Amino acid sequence: MTALDRAEDWFRQLLAAERNHRNNAMLRLIYYAGLRPEELTMIRWQDVRAIGGNQGLLTLPSGGELLLPSHCWSHLLYLRSPDTQARSLIFLSRHGAALSPARVSGIVRNAARRVGLTFPCTAQQLWDCHAQSAVERGAPIALIAPPYARVKIWGVTRAKHLRLIWAERVNGLFLGG
Repeated sequence: MTALDRAEDWFRQLLAAERNHRNNAMLRLIYYAGLRPEELTMIRWQDVRAIGGNQGLLTLPSGGELLLPSHCWSHLLYLRSPDTQARSLIFLSRHGAALSPARVSGIVRNAARRVGLTFPCTAQQLWDCHAQSAVERGAPIALIAPPYARVKIWGVTRAKHLRLIWAERVNGLFLGG
């Protein structure tokens, strides 16, 4: 089993342990859709729509569109109540206020602690892992960065380096490898 496989196994454990539907949906969008915390906190219901019944299309705040896998889409739909307004933010605090990117990172840290991860884990690190997974699976760096205007190509190269460090930490401290 490669370091990438072990890190992805850990992420699946993280999802399985997260019982809060809102938090689970956030984790999925950060990792599988490659959203950064800043983007995640700005998404409104008007920014998502169904495609073919079991997938969704997300219009990013920075422009561009992103196809959401069915498991991400179904978790988002679970959060929407019948009286939700289109202009409402998708991810709100328990008190109905907007979440800050720092709070999103706190949610990721707490989820990581619950599954026994002993080093700090942030939402940005999950995004870095998404970028690295895409690169390792053959996606060109140019495809990952420019369409979403999020990072420069050197940032993804840096993310690749960080992913290797992160995977080593997961292997050594949590997975016992």
